[in-house]
Amino acid sequence: MIINNMKKKYLIISGLLLVVVAASVFALLKLNSSSENSENLGRPLALLRELQNEVRHKHSGDFFWKDSTDGKKVYDGSQIFVGPRSSALLVFSENRKARLNAETLLRLTQVGQNPSLISLRINDGGFNLKSNKNTETPIVLNLEDGKFKVSSQAAYDIYVKKADGRLALSVAAGKVSLEGVLGKTELDQGHSVVLKERITHSKGTGSAAEAEVFAEELPTANIKLLAPSDGEVLRQQPEPLFFKWQVAEKSPLYLQYSSLPDFSDNFKEIEVTGQEFFPIPVAELKNDVFWRMVIYRDGVPSFSKVAFFKIGRTEAIKLKTAPLAFIRKGNWKLETTVVDEDRNSNYEFQVSKVDTFATLHDAFVGHSPFSSLLDSPGDFYLRARKSYGNGLFTGWSTPEKVTVRESMAAPVIEISDRKEDTAGNVITEFKWAEVPNADSYTVQASNFPSFEPVNYQKSVKTVTTSMKHSSPKKVYYRVFARSIEGEMSPASNTAISEGSSIIKEQILAEQESAAQAKPTSAASATAAGAGGILPPTEYNTKLLLPLDGTVFYAGDMIKFEWDPFFVNPTVEVSTVQNFSQDVERFVSGNKPSISIGSANRKGRHFWRLAFEQTPGKVEYTKSQGFIVSEAIPTQIQKLTLNFLERGKWNMSVKIKDAKDKEEFVVQTTLDPTFQKIEHEFTGPLTQLVPLTKPGTYYVRAHRARGSARMQAWSNTMTQFLRPPLEAPSLTKQQEVLASPEVITIKLDWKDVKYATQYLVQIDNTDGFGVVKRSFRVPENTYNLEHSQKDPSFVRVVAQSAEGELSPPSNVFRIKGLLPGPSIEKYEIMYADIDKKNDQDRLHILWTHRKNTKKYIVELSRTEDLKQFQKFETENIEFFTPVKDTGWYYFRVRPESSSPDFFYSPTTVFAVEYKKIGALQEVKVEQPRNGDSFAYNNGKYVVQFRWGQTLGAGWYELEMAQSNDFKDSKIHKVEARDYRLPPGLKSGTWYYRLRGRNPNQASPWSETQSLNLR
Repeated sequence: MIINNMKKKYLIISGLLLVVVAASVFALLKLNSSSENSENLGRPLALLRELQNEVRHKHSGDFFWKDSTDGKKVYDGSQIFVGPRSSALLVFSENRKARLNAETLLRLTQVGQNPSLISLRINDGGFNLKSNKNTETPIVLNLEDGKFKVSSQAAYDIYVKKADGRLALSVAAGKVSLEGVLGKTELDQGHSVVLKERITHSKGTGSAAEAEVFAEELPTANIKLLAPSDGEVLRQQPEPLFFKWQVAEKSPLYLQYSSLPDFSDNFKEIEVTGQEFFPIPVAELKNDVFWRMVIYRDGVPSFSKVAFFKIGRTEAIKLKTAPLAFIRKGNWKLETTVVDEDRNSNYEFQVSKVDTFATLHDAFVGHSPFSSLLDSPGDFYLRARKSYGNGLFTGWSTPEKVTVRESMAAPVIEISDRKEDTAGNVITEFKWAEVPNADSYTVQASNFPSFEPVNYQKSVKTVTTSMKHSSPKKVYYRVFARSIEGEMSPASNTAISEGSSIIKEQILAEQESAAQAKPTSAASATAAGAGGILPPTEYNTKLLLPLDGTVFYAGDMIKFEWDPFFVNPTVEVSTVQNFSQDVERFVSGNKPSISIGSANRKGRHFWRLAFEQTPGKVEYTKSQGFIVSEAIPTQIQKLTLNFLERGKWNMSVKIKDAKDKEEFVVQTTLDPTFQKIEHEFTGPLTQLVPLTKPGTYYVRAHRARGSARMQAWSNTMTQFLRPPLEAPSLTKQQEVLASPEVITIKLDWKDVKYATQYLVQIDNTDGFGVVKRSFRVPENTYNLEHSQKDPSFVRVVAQSAEGELSPPSNVFRIKGLLPGPSIEKYEIMYADIDKKNDQDRLHILWTHRKNTKKYIVELSRTEDLKQFQKFETENIEFFTPVKDTGWYYFRVRPESSSPDFFYSPTTVFAVEYKKIGALQEVKVEQPRNGDSFAYNNGKYVVQFRWGQTLGAGWYELEMAQSNDFKDSKIHKVEARDYRLPPGLKSGTWYYRLRGRNPNQASPWSETQSLNLR
């Protein structure tokens, strides 16, 4: 019965327990689900973004952790956990962002009623907190029970790490203030602190403990960024870019670079522990690049300063090159322009016979178009690049190849066939081998081997032609090849076509018949003496000028000429071929020529000779035609000089009403009488006159047909060709340091005749291989201002309006500017009382300036430095004792062992020296004076507590068994409580305390005692 009752009780109790458990689980599930309702959680404090791997959260009131998703809101009291190899971005209002590291546990709390004022309590791990420049609301950080605020007037970037009860805070960028902490409260970029918590007790019974936070500054990392230098502009290149630095420590070291100064975009981090440089392909670096070094001590980062450099947009330029222009035999003009040229920049052009440009044929620095004279056959290569004026160039353009062909060779002419008809006309067929690059051929015929004059010429496109003549004498032929550019080949060999055999026989027969005939009169005797009687068909061969079809212009003299065979010759001229009307007769008086005017004789005319072969019997030669045309005066309108290179010019001639391809004879001379011709050409006006001798040239021209004149000479026009520019004679006045950044030199030189401007050039060497800087100057004086760091060289080059450059002037060496060093740190270092004879000092640290042998430090108590102390040092660090409080002003000036430098000091810096306020005496709170402590199982427990001393970094507890503290022992305590270690002898012990920091010690507290029994 009893057993059954017991079973019933157990069943009832078990049921009740099941009900309680079920209700509890239900309540937890309900509470957990209700916490997801944002209406119950209040206003969100932040959003989770960019989640990597394991990220969880738990809201206030939740029992279980939940996996987070991108965009998850977190609220007052929410906790966030980031697992191993994970990360997350926490985004607050006012564009504040915290990048949470792996293995981080963080709790968010709203401070008061302001949802923008957020308290972050980090239990473990770390995060990187960034703010923009407009952030005004601080962030509150918790350390155990203590709180402090992080605020700034500008953008900042800080790193926070929690481990072993300590909170480390490092400033990567900006400047932050710590509110609610003791010790270091202002942190600049590169500084780090460790924050520790201390518990204090208010006076009075039952007082609550209070937590305060003390900030201890860590040593700053001495990291120097060597290359690329700050502000440097680099161009894209196939070789990698080497980052170089200098650091003495062996701690873990990282290289960081980004496209933004806050390292928030395109961020890269590379571990480089133990290295002094690291290469990165330039292709991975775009536009602006910011970089820094980070060293980790016990997991706490310390940052170098941020350096900046720029990858210049140096896309290769493009050229537009015109076809080569023919100047004269063996000389061609190359001309190219830059596509989309920047007129504010210079361009460097190079021409070479080799595609590697190892040796140069020509080079030029300036604006396009660029022209070069090519005077040898073969391939030439052209390239160019743009200069930005600071030593930065674009890459070279794609090399362009141009080919200068060989000069045209003389054709070789030969007679392929010769025929003679029954009338005595000789038809000669010619051929020659094709001349490379020939566009047409000109065939000339003459009765003389010298081709003076040329009786007839014609132009053909083929390599064969035929010519016709009816002369009993030999006719000489030659051919010229002509290119499309206007180049004329040398004359070919001479081909000789024999005279007509039929005409020769007729002449011979007539001569023999005349010799056999008896003269019946004086006239016949004269005829016999003149060559005998010829048959009528031979008379025409004795007419010399004008040839059938000759054109004269109104105003020209018409000369009729014949062999001295005819007796009593009379020239008859008519407007009709049968001489039935308008016949004019001109008696020559037995002379073999006569000239008449062409005035009032326009149109086509015919002429013949009337003579008496037999006395009293008038006979006539065959008639021949000529044309008198309206006179077209040859008038030179304009002469234009074209500059090629120093001492070489081309002159073009413009003639009024000249037609395309119309040929002229153009003569150029330095003699106004035209007795000595410098240059003559026959051809179209596209041909140019090459000029090399300075002086006044006289130019005349007339229209031409072959080499026979068709018209009188034109007007004579003059063109002055100036001599080449002479080198300027440069004089240099005294160099003056005009400001800490600028050296001024007054340069003077004598005016160069025909120069329109001058180029003042600076280079690092007196050879001026690549001109570093160039200034265009319109006058013969210039105040040169420069900031060249190294000694350099200066010269002047004159330039004409056509672009001719004179030889350079004499060269002067100019001084370099040695500016003041970059001041890295300046501060008051208070004396360390633990070091004997140590005293308060001013400490200055700067970076070494190249070419500096020593530094001069000028120290004054007034900002104008009228009265200053002068110190010399060869180091980059300076210490000097200070005694009087107030402001100290200083500047640093470098000096070199070389006289080739100006020395420029730094700007004036100021630092204030204040006496440190005395530390207050420590107030001991426990144990009380005379307290006794008994051993308990061989141990005793003695707990010391004392009040805060402002400014103390630690405390010293001194204990001895005599009240004069002889043979005492001092315990260094960083907190404000201390538990006495075991092992002390029993008896009476005396103790006292004082506050300490590296520079001060407070008075000892009142001596008290305790008993160990």
